[in-house]
Amino acid sequence: MGGENDGPSRSAGGAEPAAGSSRSGDMTAAQRHSTEAPQPDELPPIPAMEQPDAVLEATPENNELLKASVRRRYRNHRRLVFVTYSILIVLMIALWISRQYEVAVAVLAVIASSAFLHKLRIGPLARSYRALVPREGQTLTIRFGPDAFELQGGTNRRVHVAYNRFRAIAVESYSITLRTRNSDISYPRELFPDTAIDYLRARLAGRRDVAAPPPLPPIPPLEKPTATVTAGPDTASRMAWAVTWRRNRRLTQSNAAIAAMAVLIVVAITGKEGLVAGALWAGVLMIAALTVRLAVTVADFIRVRRLFTTYAAEGAPLSSRFGSDAVAVRTHGFYSHLRYDSITKLTIRRHLVLLYHDGHATAFPRELFPDSAIAHIRAVNPGLH
Repeated sequence: MGGENDGPSRSAGGAEPAAGSSRSGDMTAAQRHSTEAPQPDELPPIPAMEQPDAVLEATPENNELLKASVRRRYRNHRRLVFVTYSILIVLMIALWISRQYEVAVAVLAVIASSAFLHKLRIGPLARSYRALVPREGQTLTIRFGPDAFELQGGTNRRVHVAYNRFRAIAVESYSITLRTRNSDISYPRELFPDTAIDYLRARLAGRRDVAAPPPLPPIPPLEKPTATVTAGPDTASRMAWAVTWRRNRRLTQSNAAIAAMAVLIVVAITGKEGLVAGALWAGVLMIAALTVRLAVTVADFIRVRRLFTTYAAEGAPLSSRFGSDAVAVRTHGFYSHLRYDSITKLTIRRHLVLLYHDGHATAFPRELFPDSAIAHIRAVNPGLH
């Protein structure tokens, strides 16, 4: 599946990492299973979904209509951001010209803090827009359950998407958009029958006046797995922290740079007399930046851990199978094939493996990736970092 990320980019519904990590001490010997060498043959296709509620065969026309819908929403958001900052800047200049310096500095602080939060992807001005844009000719199937819907793209990806991820739903002619805390995720309209939309609206509104669909069947098992492991009590937390820390630490330097620029602006406004005040402001802003960064990291960790728990709750089995050109990973809510040539970086840590592909990191327990499998991946993809 292709799709969209923070502007148009990554696929929704199945863009999340499949599982978390687990210390060896978290598992008993009975929970740990032996591994085999990577299998040289191609992976078998993921079984087709039985009794889907909707089936869509992607066409260029439908894809363009979906992408146009997402682009329109994205452009409207960009206009909102531009107008908001323009009003604040004009207001600050007008106050400065009228010699109301204290109020002008306060407005400047609002602008700087808004830009800072925007950089951190916090607040209404920092929404991202994603879409599930299937490849031309790809067949998508969907089935709705009481707590999640199951989405399958072709023969290499099948995933359960929990409803509690979403906060609102917007229905347009060619798209269905599900809103999360800070992003809009759009799907082709043909995948969502009217009965499913009615149930989703009632579910998101907290109503129980619409009959729930029957439970979803389990994800098909992975045949002849290379490795199998049972998630421990810390699996989801460890993997959530690994992905969260990687994502947030890159913003620390930019946060400090924004704080430094704000200090320079204060010093420039107040002149030499403001050097001492500027130094004090530097300390305050640095502490504030670190505090906000820590708060954002913790909030992000909680959100990601909740997501990982869907796939790697304590006691849940996780399995992998390595073929000639791809690896299959299966959990109780996720079954996917990942091609070796799509991996751009492979990082091995004590208890986990991080795979970087398609613009994001996916985390897996170390036990799912035996040394022989990692050697096979590097041999197939010699440019791997």
